[in-house]
Amino acid sequence: PMTTIRGRSMDPSRTRPSAACSASNCAGLLCASRRSPPRIVVIGGGISGVELAGELAALRTRADRPWPTPPEVTLVGGSSRLVPILRPGVGARTERALAAQQVDVRTATRVVEVGDGWVEVERGGASSRVDCALALWVGGIAPAPILAGLGLPRTDEGWLAVGPTLQCFPGGAGRAEVFACQMHSIARCIVGHGPS
Repeated sequence: PMTTIRGRSMDPSRTRPSAACSASNCAGLLCASRRSPPRIVVIGGGISGVELAGELAALRTRADRPWPTPPEVTLVGGSSRLVPILRPGVGARTERALAAQQVDVRTATRVVEVGDGWVEVERGGASSRVDCALALWVGGIAPAPILAGLGLPRTDEGWLAVGPTLQCFPGGAGRAEVFACQMHSIARCIVGHGPS
């Protein structure tokens, strides 16, 4: 899906990682400030964004961390709740778990612009700027275009439709010898909810 930022359309799935995001440069960003912790903004409140924010926040408790101060983490999600593909209770528990890890969770919040050292966000018509050492975009995940030409059953959103065993024959139609492992399918099998 296309995302509009200040009237310009951009497709996050087609953007290339910046050279500034190389492993050595990221380590440099995390080590740059010895007095205050660097802030990392994770953009995307789905499964991948939640996992990344949680892993970054867990760096606080690592005794062997290679930088002097662990990062502070802000998670920005456009939906009114986290992991909206799953049941509402899962999103609420996820938000509580991230809050316990001191993640600054901002739901129903849209990113409107990203600059050098900051992310501008908007919620309910009010905008604010979040200063950060690093912003990581993990939102806007969409099915790969190749799925349309495979001749396999798909959901209304375009993902492969699977049964509880991850086989592409939900409801008896499709091909039992084809298995699909995609984040939406895994979520459905683990939690019993999501696209079929």
